[in-house]
This record gives sequence, structure tokens and C-alpha cells, in this order.
Amino acid sequence: MASWKRQRSGPSRSGMKKRRSLNTISYVAEEVARLKQQPGQGILIYGSGQLVDSLMQHGLIDEYRLMVYPLVMGSGKRLFRNAHDTTELSLVESQAFSTGVVVLTYQPAAKKAER
Repeated sequence: MASWKRQRSGPSRSGMKKRRSLNTISYVAEEVARLKQQPGQGILIYGSGQLVDSLMQHGLIDEYRLMVYPLVMGSGKRLFRNAHDTTELSLVESQAFSTGVVVLTYQPAAKKAER
């Protein structure tokens, strides 16, 4: 399912055929949990809602950075598609830009309380 390297890590669809017998979600969650235990920088997920949904189910997201643009489009994808449980978030930082874009940084309330 996924090929992981420490410098630039990421799941790839090309490896999926090799790992069909494994539960894909569990495999990715196990790999991310393993990577989080290693020294180095954090893992950034940019624009992969399906991956974020999978990692949310396993409690592996430490921080959410949401960029809000001053634009209403009328349609689009749901931000957290498969969120079955409620996750309480705490705002830890916000940054507004002259363009009207706002970056909001949240942590799960339980993670923030642990720090």
C-alpha cells in the first residue's frame, strides 16, 4: 500500500497491489504511528482528506492547520467526511493575511491538555 522513507514520506498507490492482503487503513495507521516515534520533523499531510480521515480514526493527528479563503463556491468536498465521533479542538494559533486568508491552527483538546 505505501512506501515510506524518512526524508520524504508518503503513501503511494503503486505499492497497493503488493499489500492487498493487509487492511489498508490499519497498515497506514501503523506506519504513521511508527514514523511518529522516530526522531525528526513532523509529518505534514496536504490535501488528502481520505488519509486524514484514516489517521483521525486512530488518534494520530496532533494538529490541524486550516486555511480559510474569503470565497464562497457553493459546492465542494466535505472537510471531515468520515468523522463518526466528535473531536473537540482547541485553537492554538491564528494568522490573518492581507489577502483575507486566515490560517487557523487547532489541536485536539485531549492532546493540548497532555502538553
